[in-house]
Parts: sequence; structure tokens; C-alpha cells
Amino acid sequence: MKKAILLLHGFATDKTDFNPIIPFLKKLYDHVENNNLPGHSVLHLKGFTAKKTISDVEKQMIKLEKKYDVIDVIGFSMGGVLATHLASHYRVNKLVLLAPANLYINANYPISRFKKFMEYLKAKILEEKEVDYKLEIAEFNQRVLEDKDVVKIVRKFILPNYNLRTIREFRDIVKYCRDNIKSIDAKTLVIMGDIDQLVPESSDEYLSKYCKNKTTVTFKNVSHMMLRSKRKKEIIREILDFLS
Repeated sequence: MKKAILLLHGFATDKTDFNPIIPFLKKLYDHVENNNLPGHSVLHLKGFTAKKTISDVEKQMIKLEKKYDVIDVIGFSMGGVLATHLASHYRVNKLVLLAPANLYINANYPISRFKKFMEYLKAKILEEKEVDYKLEIAEFNQRVLEDKDVVKIVRKFILPNYNLRTIREFRDIVKYCRDNIKSIDAKTLVIMGDIDQLVPESSDEYLSKYCKNKTTVTFKNVSHMMLRSKRKKEIIREILDFLS
């Protein structure tokens, strides 16, 4: 039985989103399909449209269906939206969704981060009174490191490609996939971060309506970038356990 896995990266990034996990996937599968989505290899995402992107991932899936008995799919962010579309209409065995942006704009993010900052201040004050709050302080410092990594990614990938046209195409992809989503039979793993800047918890709740067999794991002190985060080894382990 020949097995393949299709990887779908996020908006305005590229296939390097999956670099940390690819060596492990090559041990599990006969073939790993990991390509840049249309327009995602050039500045300003020239050639990136909703129509081209949806057509591209469907063609990749059809090609894999002709050659392989088992096909699993991993999608990150916008790639997660596209992955749910494929799982709705094609022969997907297992589905992994990393911070899937089926719903996006996390309105609660500023409030949650303010609360965490207040918890940190409280811990620092109480620690000075000889109460042990080392864990809370360490967790806050971890969040700061996570934020620094996100800023680097935003500067490298997002800002150079962020404009009204590309945002509109992103929104059209999400709308198309949501308008055409059907019941998903594939065994599904959703991984969320508790400090995700883009995707709210309601995105996972939305998927619960369609995924018949879904497990959700939320990682503490992990932002939207997932496999680029400080906890990527743990996230990769969770994915591999699910796929195995």
C-alpha cells in the first residue's frame, strides 16, 4: 500500500513552513508533496489568486489519488482552509490542521495578552515577597521569545506581500472553502496555540460542525507560526503520533 502526504503552507509564507517536519515525514511516506502555492515564490505574490490556488491544490490532490492508495494532508493557516476543502471533496485519509484560518481575526487576542501581562506583573511582585512564581515568570518570558520570532517572520514574509489585492484573494479563498465545505470523514487533528494572533478558538468550534472524528490539542505559549515556534519539537511529536 503506497502512502503520500500533501503539505499546504500559509498565506504569504512558503513551503519552508514545513521544513522542521519533512525529514520525519519522509520516513513515514513513500512520497511527500510540498510545493509553493501560486504566486508564493515571488515578491508581492504576483500570480496569487483564489481561483488559481484552489485549482492548484485540487490538481495536486487528483495527481496523488492516481498514484497512491493512502493520502494524508497537513494544512497550516490558509493551507488549513484549503486542506478542509480537499477533505470535503477528495479521498483524504488523515487530516492535520495547524491553526486553520477557517475563521480569522482573533478579536480576543489583545485582551488575552493584557491578562497574561497582568499575571506576569503579579507574579513578579509576589516573588519579591518570597513566594515562588518562577513558572509563571518563565512562561511569560517564553511568550516574549515567541513574539520576537513572529516579528522576524512577519518582516521576512508577510509585510513585503501584504496589500489590498492579496488580502482580498485570501478572503476569497476562505469564503469559497467555507461556502463549499461538506461533512469530513477523515480522522482529523487540529493544533491550536493559546496566543494565536490571527486564528480564534471559534475556528476550531466551527470545524467541529463538519469533522466527524476530530481531536484538538492546544499548546500553551504558542503563537500562530506553529512549526516555527519554540515548541515545534512537541508539536511535531503530536503530529507524528497522530499520523502513525
